[in-house]
Amino acid sequence: MPWKFAVVLSLAVCFVLFAAMAGLPVLDAGAHVLCAVTILAGGFVLFYLSLLGGGDAKLLASAALWFGFDQLLPFLASVALAGGVLSLAYMAANAMRTEFGWPFSDTRSVPYGAAIAAGALAVLPDWLASF
Repeated sequence: MPWKFAVVLSLAVCFVLFAAMAGLPVLDAGAHVLCAVTILAGGFVLFYLSLLGGGDAKLLASAALWFGFDQLLPFLASVALAGGVLSLAYMAANAMRTEFGWPFSDTRSVPYGAAIAAGALAVLPDWLASF
């Protein structure tokens, strides 16, 4: 099993264990799962349009599983903000490499997993405080 899929699977399994141990009502847990499925469907649409990687779509959905619809908007806003900062950092790094004549990869993609993780960590304290 590739390690990226292991991360996504472990996030989902840990949520199930957390929900069971915390006594999360079944309807609330179902709402969290529905939120994750909604984000996964949107991620697949973005993947089809070549705007997001498949692994990023799965990671975003497994992270959204933890937040549910209540904290979804702050989570997605944090991910977008972190993604913008990451994209600017990539553009600046490529500009510096060009300026100094260093070789750089001409890929037009940014590994968005770091932005997803940063967005989740930014919202996590608020979500944990609601318990």
